Amino acid sequence: MSKANFKHYTKFMLKLIFLLSFFSILAGCTETPAKAAIAQQIEKIQTAIENKNSQKVLETLSESFNSNNGLDRKGVKRLLLGYFLRHKNIKIYITNNNITYNSTYPNVATSESAVTVTGAESILPNQSGIYKVKTEWVKEDSEWLVSSVSWE
Repeated sequence: MSKANFKHYTKFMLKLIFLLSFFSILAGCTETPAKAAIAQQIEKIQTAIENKNSQKVLETLSESFNSNNGLDRKGVKRLLLGYFLRHKNIKIYITNNNITYNSTYPNVATSESAVTVTGAESILPNQSGIYKVKTEWVKEDSEWLVSSVSWE
């Protein structure tokens, strides 16, 4: 390989390495903020339910929201109000939260979590349940909103 060809090859490889590094950084920049924003929304929902604030929960739901048992936004509001009336204290524990960002569709993501909900009239819970919850997220007007939820 001649000296000129070697220089040309070296410049080409450096440009290629730079471009690959740049695109991997860009990919990381788009994914991390999406996951962080969704995690914040999940925390907002958790706090709103524990504070018995159905309006804050509804703010995190897409207008086209639906659930695996046919609930829409109005149904969620009725469900929450009923739960709020039955239980003096509500506590939500979220574990194993796995947020998956869809790089093919940058405005779509999913989250799967193990969620424990307790309702208590005093110190000890009188009702609790552990659910596997899957949420579908859509980015609307620069905000991540829940488009659907299913649980088992």
